[in-house]
Order: sequence, then C-alpha cells, then structure tokens
Amino acid sequence: MEPTGFQISVLDHPSTSEEWRKSLNAPETELPPLSREREEFVSKFGFDPITYRRGLLRGTLRHERVLPQAQLLGRAAQEVLRKMMSDVHLRAVVERLSPGEHDPELNWVFRLQRSGALGWFREEILPPEIAEAILGDGDRSNWEPQLKAWLASVVRDGHQ
Repeated sequence: MEPTGFQISVLDHPSTSEEWRKSLNAPETELPPLSREREEFVSKFGFDPITYRRGLLRGTLRHERVLPQAQLLGRAAQEVLRKMMSDVHLRAVVERLSPGEHDPELNWVFRLQRSGALGWFREEILPPEIAEAILGDGDRSNWEPQLKAWLASVVRDGHQ
C-alpha cells in the first residue's frame, strides 16, 4: 500500500453477507494462521480454532474492501485542503460506529490539525452525503464543492 500522509483506522465489522459467505465456505488451507498469542486466547476461552480463523478471514476481507474507500476519502480531503489553505492538514481518516436513531451508524471521521499560533486539532464526522458522493461515481464536480464548503465551515468553527 502506498503512503498516504495520513493514518487510516477501519473497523473489522460489520461485514457484508458476501464476506461472511466467503469466510464460511473457504477451505481450511485458505484461512489465516493463528499467532501464538491468538492460539493461547482461543485455547483459554474454549473457542473453536477453525471458527475463529474464519472470523479473521472475514475481517481481512472487510479491510480489503473498506481500506481503499478510506484512502479515497482522505486523498480527496488532502487535495481540497491543499487548494484552500496550507496550514490545515488531514492527520487521519477513521471509520467509527456512532449511535443512530435505531441502530448504530457507520461514519467516516476526519482528524484535522491546524498549525501556527491559532492551531487546533479537531475530529469531525464527514457528512454521509459527501462521503457517498466521493465514493460513488467519482465525478469531482459532484462532490468537490460540497467537500470544500464543509471543510471551510470546519476550519472557520475551529477558531472558536
């Protein structure tokens, strides 16, 4: 994976039904091995090692799907920030579960930092409609103005 200039943190759940299906149907030879620490954990708590390894595979499949999304969101933010201002930097893109009205919601959080005398560090949830636009058709004209306006409001509010 190429360097991004920002950290990425993604969850290993929830997975899609396809990721579950693949992990449940994978031959044992394709399951990830257990480290010594995980072997001890599985043994200590009486888990079935094969089932545990299937769970590890499911998490790996999810990471392979979600990591490129985080990279794309982060690169979009970096590009817009570079055009807008040189003293605000994206430090991390974090996938987070937040309480929803009925169920937890997955959100993308940007960790932003402003350097200088008026410096600050903020975590802000990227509005889902902007994330969907960036991850959707990829047409920059559909998402760049929204992302720019949102980042400008975050930066403006950062002075308070």
